[in-house]
This record gives sequence, structure tokens and C-alpha cells, in this order.
Amino acid sequence: DICLLRVADLEGIPAELSDAAGTHRGDPLLAVGYTGGLGISFSEGSLVSSHRLDTGAVLRSSTFFNSGASGGGLFDGKGQLLGILTFRLRGADQNYFSVPVAWIRDLARQGPFVPVMPVEGQTFWELSGDAKPPFLQVAELKQTGQWATLATVARRWMDADPLDASASAALGDALQRLGDLSGAETALAHQVALDPGDADGWWQLGQLQARQGRRDDARDSLTHLRKLDAALAAQLNQLLETP
Repeated sequence: DICLLRVADLEGIPAELSDAAGTHRGDPLLAVGYTGGLGISFSEGSLVSSHRLDTGAVLRSSTFFNSGASGGGLFDGKGQLLGILTFRLRGADQNYFSVPVAWIRDLARQGPFVPVMPVEGQTFWELSGDAKPPFLQVAELKQTGQWATLATVARRWMDADPLDASASAALGDALQRLGDLSGAETALAHQVALDPGDADGWWQLGQLQARQGRRDDARDSLTHLRKLDAALAAQLNQLLETP
């Protein structure tokens, strides 16, 4: 879905590229595509997660787009281009993936332009089994509710990339579903330690602490959450005040 074109006398203001390093789950995003020759389409949504792959971060969002819109742009709230709309997993409303603009920079540095031609091999989302990136394995396992397998994949992912907060989030989700609340709390605490700006992570951790009757710990999570998301903080506060 990425190629570099040289166009003579192209008018317009170029989009500013951003590497998405300062974005967090829940940040607003806008997908702009051109599906089937029907004109430009826009879809508002938010960042669900980001995952390091090669030299950039593949972005998963809730910004709806049809398959024909791949090659369009994913923009942040400032109008900066974060990624290129690429593929979606069917069956869920938050499984829209965009490849990073870092790959555009990499392509631009490769030197002379070459003719467009078929590319051999498979894309990373076409791979199967353990060859598929772990974030895609996790997304598919969540869709089918395979929580025990998900926990295994998440642990393997954490071992391979201990700095990816999404791996801890996936393990926390799986362990909650399996009834291991203590293990889930440990995973979620590791998640927010890696990404303290993740409001949803603090909400998940706080409600889990509240469910286990540890209200003081939950209030500590609430303190962090209030700085990030007033709506989620209000939900957690209501949970804590419920007898």
C-alpha cells in the first residue's frame, strides 16, 4: 500500500508527518480514504493500540474504512499524518490497521525511483501461525474468545518485547476472563508502568482493584486517571462509592 510517486507541478500543502510517539490509547483520529471512485470518505475514531514492527509502529484504530480505502491517510487531532490505511480484521469495530509513516521516510531514503511492479511474498498480516506478528494473533484470539491460548501468546509476546505495553494489556485481559484476578492485576500494573498516559489501562487496573476489595489501591489508580480522562474517572469513582 505504499509507493513513492514523483508528480510534476503538484499543487497543495503537503501533510506534516508524525511518528505517533506521543499518542495514547483513546486519542482522536481521522481516517481519510477514497473507496471505489465514490469520492473522499472521512471516519472519526480513536487510537486503540500501537505496535512496534520493523522501523515504525503499526496503528490499530476504531476509524472505520472499507477495503477499497487502503492507501488513504490516518491523521491525528492536529492534522498530522500518522499512518497509511492498510487492512482490517473482519468481525469487530476496532480492528482497523495502518502502517506507520516511518516506512514512508524509509522508502524515500532508498534512493532512485524504480518502476512499479508486482511484489513477491506475503504481507505481515497474511502470515499464519507464530509467523504472524503477536498483536495480530492476539486480536484474532480475542475475536474468538480463546482466552487460555491468548494468555499463552501474550506471555510469549511479553518475553520477546518486554517494553510493549500492549502485551501486558493482552495478558491482563486474558487472565481476567480466566478468573485469575491477581495475575491480571500484575499484568495491568506493568502495562501502566510502561505507558502511564494510558487512561484505559488505569481504568482497567482500578476497577480490578475495586472488585478485589482493595479500595485504597483503586483510589490511587483513580488519582492517575483523573489527570487523563474525566469520563473514565467518573465511572471508577462511581464504582468505588457503590456499597
